[in-house]
Order: sequence, then C-alpha cells, then structure tokens
Amino acid sequence: MYDLKTATRLYVLEGHKKRVTAISFSPDGRRLATVSLEESVVMGWKVGSSFSSFFHPGAPPWQGSSGSDPFKKLEFNVGDEAHMTIASTLDWVAFEWPNERTVRLKIRDSVLTFST
Repeated sequence: MYDLKTATRLYVLEGHKKRVTAISFSPDGRRLATVSLEESVVMGWKVGSSFSSFFHPGAPPWQGSSGSDPFKKLEFNVGDEAHMTIASTLDWVAFEWPNERTVRLKIRDSVLTFST
C-alpha cells in the first residue's frame, strides 16, 4: 500500500504467495478483499475502524480476536479461468459489495460470495 501523494510505501500485505489479481475496499473502507487466480485464493482483511487506521505504523490489518492471521482465507477452484491473461482479468474479474461485510467475487460466469 502506497501513499500516492508522496510515493511512500505505507504497508506490505503478506498473505498471498503468488500474484494478486484484484483488490477492492468495502464501501465503508473497513475491509479489503484480495484475490489471486494463480493461487485460487481469496482473502478478506479487516483494516480497522476507519481507512486511516490501516496506516498506523506497527498496526497491521487484523481479523478477529485470536490474532493468528490478519486475514480470512477461502480457497476455490474455477478450472481454466485461473489461467486467464492479465488483460482478460480487467474484463472478467470483479468484486461487488452487497453490504459492508459481504463481498462477491465474479470470475466470468462464476460467482463466489463470502463474509469478511
């Protein structure tokens, strides 16, 4: 995550092992969804009570009270769709937020819905 005004790196999200295909913040800015088609993994991150709390030094995103991982992880299988080109992902991969805690991941004709 970068501050675009200063080009300063604010935080590195560590969770995916391969290239991230798409990301999306929830409408209230409290959650972040990321997906890697190469891994067949979607992750939900809580980023705090507000978008700005995400960037407090030494305060990584958190998920629940256990403190184990800063994200929820969901594995999926979309077959050959996982091997689309980067250009195709711009047309065929998208997140939708029906509400602040629920996100839908659309990959062509497939739809995955999960709670963050």
